[in-house]
Amino acid sequence: EKGSSIVVLSELPLSDRLAITRQHQDRVEEKGDDYNLQVIHQTGSPMSFTNMKKAVQAAIKASPGGIKSSFSFLVVPEIPGSSNTDIVDEQSVFQLLLAERASREAGIKDAGFVGQVYGTQVSKQVHALYPQFRCLAWGELNALFTNQLMEHPELQIVWDELLSSGTGEDVYLKIPSLFSNKEISTEPETITFRELEERAHLRGETAIGYYLLKYSIREAGQVFLCPSPDAKIKLDPKTMRVVVISPHET
Repeated sequence: EKGSSIVVLSELPLSDRLAITRQHQDRVEEKGDDYNLQVIHQTGSPMSFTNMKKAVQAAIKASPGGIKSSFSFLVVPEIPGSSNTDIVDEQSVFQLLLAERASREAGIKDAGFVGQVYGTQVSKQVHALYPQFRCLAWGELNALFTNQLMEHPELQIVWDELLSSGTGEDVYLKIPSLFSNKEISTEPETITFRELEERAHLRGETAIGYYLLKYSIREAGQVFLCPSPDAKIKLDPKTMRVVVISPHET
């Protein structure tokens, strides 16, 4: 939204964050767009209640309506290795609790709290324990993002950012053998899309669909994004590729 302010609380050095911001700003200026978005950087640990309170106060100060404005708190964790996702999820929930306490003590009345987690089951558990929080699993978040782009073409600039060669993740077509359980059979394996998402997650990637090289005259060359979790997919390298969001091409 034009005229909005974002307060970023991160342990990442300010110089590194500003370098990323400049890359984005250069691309925005090339396109002739102006979002009038104020970004305020706060250096500190999101696990520190003191730092969280400072970030909340900075957000209140930057808002034209002050404490009467509506605020959204978003926790985005680092991309972890396959072995420590539980710890990262616990830290995300803890940061949401800190943000809620800091906003409540500051007197904020209208606030929303959203966190990104890596386990779908964790998302359900958090919602059951803390109904005021909304936690989205990594795959769910990317699915929502993709659906938004399909429904709203005006968000193409976001898609351009994702596909750019700058800092961040890109969309790739990958051979299905990367996601096959070769110990079970040498034949192409048929699994559900939910299983495919789980296997992609173990590689630090997010599966968002598949591309048919040749299946039938009608469907060859088509991309299927966000299929049903129960959809059956045959991992045959001769007929398909897996569409993933990944930090690496291989």
